[in-house]
Amino acid sequence: MLIRSKTQKRKDAGFTLLELMVATVLFIVITGMVFSVVIATQARYKSEKEYMSTFQQANVAIDQITRDIHRAGFPAKMVYNTSIQGVSSNSTKWALPVASNPSSCVIGTTCTSPSSWDLILEEDLSDGNGVVWIRYKLTGNILYRAVVAKNTSGNPVTATDSALQPYLENVMNNASATDIATITASYPGTFPGGNPVPVFSFPQYQGATQAPPNIHNINIALIVLAPGTDLQTQRVRVATFTAQASTVNPYQ
Repeated sequence: MLIRSKTQKRKDAGFTLLELMVATVLFIVITGMVFSVVIATQARYKSEKEYMSTFQQANVAIDQITRDIHRAGFPAKMVYNTSIQGVSSNSTKWALPVASNPSSCVIGTTCTSPSSWDLILEEDLSDGNGVVWIRYKLTGNILYRAVVAKNTSGNPVTATDSALQPYLENVMNNASATDIATITASYPGTFPGGNPVPVFSFPQYQGATQAPPNIHNINIALIVLAPGTDLQTQRVRVATFTAQASTVNPYQ
């Protein structure tokens, strides 16, 4: 007759309840840690994707605005000047660099457009549709854009109002005082003096103040806010895009 040892008997008995409970707790803890990492990684990926998407859209927008300004003023008025070319003068065929309202005004005082938040360009996009008005206007935190055929019967502001479509969201240039303070806390210097930052500005050219329609240089600035906050710092995420562009025929 064989006599089993205590060790052999313990092996045959399997796991005790305490051992099973400890193993279960360890499994839950490890699984929880793994899922926490997975969830955090997914959240980070989503956050970074939104961040990149927002700023890619802003980069595309400022590139488009710059291209539109570079083409403004083409074709020049002299091309359709009767005394020079012997052709019928028609203002819908030639483009001024910048349309204004009223037609004669001072930027920053009497102009409705152009202004810090509003710009209307005239140009031929070479698509067979002739000269158009291209308008950019910041209302609230949305930058709108419109493209309308130039006409001689109405003013460009009225003609483009109904055609404005959202072009870029979360543009914070003219944000509320509260939003400016929040952004400044994370990005000091974004709003000098705590004041709004113009989307469009018209610096002096060759020592002279620029006046419509003969605008040469235009500075563009877009302060764009990404959705959500940074997962690590819990601060807002903002990027500033700037550019300077010159019209093709500034003097007409």
